[in-house]
Amino acid sequence: MKINTARVILFGIWFVIFVSYVVLFMLVGRFNPQVDPKQAREASWRVSYILAPVLTAFFSFWFIPSFHQYQLSDDHVLITKTQFWVATLATLGFHSVIFLNLIINVVMREFAFSPDRGESFSEIVDDSLKLMLFLSSIAVMPVGFLLGRDVAMGNVPGDSAQSTKQKKTSKS
Repeated sequence: MKINTARVILFGIWFVIFVSYVVLFMLVGRFNPQVDPKQAREASWRVSYILAPVLTAFFSFWFIPSFHQYQLSDDHVLITKTQFWVATLATLGFHSVIFLNLIINVVMREFAFSPDRGESFSEIVDDSLKLMLFLSSIAVMPVGFLLGRDVAMGNVPGDSAQSTKQKKTSKS
């Protein structure tokens, strides 16, 4: 499989997952009378902060000119089916665990807002998002593999700071 095809598929998966998380929190605020819509919006923002960097890496890969040149030079690169499936299953597996955790602990739960009766919606969301952050390195590895380490880390190929450093090294 061409690496560019795998990138598009994985981006599609991440985009659908991103939308799913945001919609999940917005619906909880709308349909669960115990959850204030403002709390739901805040939860949507918090999950967006975690997932937006991955989507930004994909977007920048296709829309920043120097990244686009990097992509064009990769047009002939192939990855094995095994690499593609491992990348896809790692991403889907990670997000399935997190999404199931959110469904069970956020959507289906009744919240006790009294300190002596249990945890609040915000506390439970925070705990779930901490789990997401803890496990996120598993889900981000395939992105780094498919976009290339430099792109996933935000280093633009031919970046002026890097080019200046290379010029100084070559003069020595």
